[in-house]
Formats: sequence, structure tokens, C-alpha cells
Amino acid sequence: MALKSYSSGMRTVYNWEKDAFFALRRDDSRAIVNYFGSYSHDEPRETPEGIVNDTTYNILLEYGQMDLDEYCADLANVPPVRAMEVIRFWESFCTIADAIRRVHNFRIRQGKQENFYNGWHADIKPDNILVVNGEFRLADFGFAKFSETVKNTTLPTEYIEGGTDTYGAPEFARMKQSGTRTTVTQTIDTWSFGCVLSVVAAWIILGFQGIRQYEMLRKMANSRLGVNTDRFHDGNDLLPEIKDWHDFLRTHMRTSDTATPLILELIETRMLRAHPEDRHESEKLCKELASLKQRATREHDDKKVRETEGCVKKALLVMDKYAVLQDDKTSRVDGLHVGSRLHVNIIDEGPKPSQFHMPVQTQNHESNRAGKDKRMLDVPYAKTPHRKEILEEEMKDIRLLFGMSEEGMPSEPFSKHFGETTDSPINDTPPQKAGERWGGRLTPRNPASRSISPVYRVPIPPPASRPSGSIENEAFSEPRIPARGISPAPSQAPG
Repeated sequence: MALKSYSSGMRTVYNWEKDAFFALRRDDSRAIVNYFGSYSHDEPRETPEGIVNDTTYNILLEYGQMDLDEYCADLANVPPVRAMEVIRFWESFCTIADAIRRVHNFRIRQGKQENFYNGWHADIKPDNILVVNGEFRLADFGFAKFSETVKNTTLPTEYIEGGTDTYGAPEFARMKQSGTRTTVTQTIDTWSFGCVLSVVAAWIILGFQGIRQYEMLRKMANSRLGVNTDRFHDGNDLLPEIKDWHDFLRTHMRTSDTATPLILELIETRMLRAHPEDRHESEKLCKELASLKQRATREHDDKKVRETEGCVKKALLVMDKYAVLQDDKTSRVDGLHVGSRLHVNIIDEGPKPSQFHMPVQTQNHESNRAGKDKRMLDVPYAKTPHRKEILEEEMKDIRLLFGMSEEGMPSEPFSKHFGETTDSPINDTPPQKAGERWGGRLTPRNPASRSISPVYRVPIPPPASRPSGSIENEAFSEPRIPARGISPAPSQAPG
């Protein structure tokens, strides 16, 4: 459980969010973070005028292990690779669209009376999409607005305050720039969710660094317009650089990925549109996403992609199980997450999240090499979304699943290699010139140097070309040249 607190100056935002959660708590949607209640308390504070009470407003919510930004940046999470993994991931993530639909149109039953309401989330962004036990949930209704449904109204409108510039719709930016209050339609949420889908597509194809590159592209495009932001529009329409980026993703995505191209097409044609009436309403968007999932599955089946071998599936499944075990054993430091608007106090952690790993900064080459072994072992095992469930569905054959229990897995999924050079008992260097022969058995002349640097081999010359004094027994000759900068150890005379 998480405690979300507001200071006395944020009472209006607190009331907005509390009312939103209260209205939606009877909803059966699993894609909205659960609401458990709210309360306020006074904290005495000493001032020059005397002691005054500061009121703190609190909301009790379901605890999310991380938000979407952190999920994509965590080294323990890697993008889906196999075609069905990608399809299953999009299906899971797009439950957020269903959550938006439920916010836009819901009903409250009071006794025998039933009232219908329209809602606006007004701040959909990666920060407000949480991961709760592996599922995505829509959260943070601090800027949400609700109004009773007006009959015979096709597109309900409302005055909205707040929001985030990066993911906000063009009409929302114009309203803030002009300083006037104008009503907006619910499709401002369609635009914002389209921006989020575009970012997630970058992660699926390019990983977290792709998200950073995408952000840089938007900043450069807005800088050209004289605006210091990374939003997706120029104040009126979608930035042309966004479509260029989508084309870049289409060019470099996996050939087996049948879902992401359809998502990108939907984003461009039905979500990131300049005019609000050209965007899909949430109800239609959910139907479109369900249709895309079926279409992607059919295209995957029609492609008849070569089936992954059982031994490969088994290795992938073992690694995914190690990632799950790692999550269970990873500890996290308790504390407060302090922001400009609120702080979150963790009451009961529940399942432990994956450890968030930051890159190691090294001062020089020597220290970098010295700590290599530890850093390599500290890299977390990565979990691929939906891989375990898909592989277990495919690997129902008992011969493949035999020995896959946790007790039967090795203590480490792969052996550690510390860089030692090992000797091969046979010199398998092929002849390089006519008349040369394959080498015989080798024995090291300078073992001390071999543990420091690799040794380069040369073919054994034919007997006629050997220098005088060379060893006649080819089986014990050593046709080697030490690595550059290392001299062979001096030969010792027999005692």
C-alpha cells in the first residue's frame, strides 16, 4: 500500500483526485490503480506568531513497484523479442486504453438511481502509468475532471487545468500559451496516450537508449521552433520529425514483429491528429486495438516463421526463471519519494521490484579492468515480458519440461570466465604454405607469460628448412611466438 500526501496548499488537487478515485472505485477495471480511502490530519508548526496547524491530506492507494519510465530504464527488463512476446506485450500494455475508456464514461449507482458521468484524465504520461505485480495500471488523477453526462452531446467538453506539456495535445498548449480558459474534448487523452505508445514503440525496437534518442530528436525539433520543450507538436500539428522517427523504427524493427507496425499506423492516423474530432474516442480506440491484436496474430501465423528449437526455448525459459528468482531476492531501501507536488510513503512493499542499476563510472583503464569480474556478476538477469508464460504454453511436451524445476536448475546459469589462457594439447594450426605440415603436440616453454597475454602460433617448418640445433622430435617442438612486449623466459641448463 502507498500513502500519497498533499500539503495544505494542494487541497484542490487532493479533492480532484480523491473524488476521481471514489467515483471509479466501484469499477471492475484492473487497469486503474486501486483506491483504499483518504483522510487528513493536522501537524503543529511553530511560527513567529505562534503555533499553527498545517493540514496534510492523504490518499491510500495500491502500491506500484515502478512507473513506465523506470520500467523501460531498468536493466532487469528487456524488450520482447519473439513475435508472440511482442503481441502479448502490446495486448497487456493497451489495457491502459480500457482504463481511459472507463474514466471517460462511467456510472454511479445510488440506491435505485443511476447517474452517468464523463471524465477527463488530463495527464496521461509514463510517470502516471504504474507497474503493479507485472501489470500496467493508470494512476494519478490529480488533474482529472468529471461532469454529469449531457444527453444529445456527441463530444463532451470541460475546462481543464494543469497537465504536462510534453504529452499534452496542441489545443491544450495553445490554451496555456494564450492564458485563456477554453473547453477541451476527451480526445486530449487520446493524443497523450498516442505519445506514450510512440515512446513504448521506441523501447520495443531500440531499448531504453532509443527512448533517449527519441527525446533528443524532439528537443532539437522544438529548439528549431524556438521552444524549450520536447513535446510532439509545433503548437498546431504533429511535428514532421515524429513521422520520420516512426519510419526509422519501421526500417529497423524485427521482421517477425507484426504488431508494432500496426500500432505506429494507428498512432499516426487515429491518435496524433491536429483536430480533436479526427482522433478516435476511447470507445472506438479500444475496439481498434482489439482488432489490431487479431490482425497481428493472423499475419504472424501467415508468415510461418521458423519454429524456435526446443533447446533454445529451454535456455530462454531458464534465464527468465532466474530473473524471477532474482526479483524475489532483491532488496530495496525504504524511504520517501519526494516530488514538487507530493511525496509517497511506502507502508507495505509487497513483492520486491528489480534493482535499478546505474552505469559504473570509472576513473582510469586500470581500475576499470580490475573491477570487471565483480561488475559482470552484478549485471542483473533480465526478464522478457510474457516470455515465461508463452514458452510454458509452447513447451507442454514433458520431455522439454523435464528438469526445469527450481530444484533442478544449476546454481549459476553460466560459468564465470576470468580470462585465463588455456593450452590445447594439439597444435591445430593449419598449414600456411606449400610443404608445411600440421603441428604436433605442444608444451609451453614460458608458462609465466601465458597467464598474462595470449601466445601466437606459427606452422612447424619442414625438416629441411629447420635451423641447426632445433629439436628433432616434432611432437615436443614449440612453434610459438610470444605476444608483443613479452620476452620468453630464459632456458635453464640441465642441473
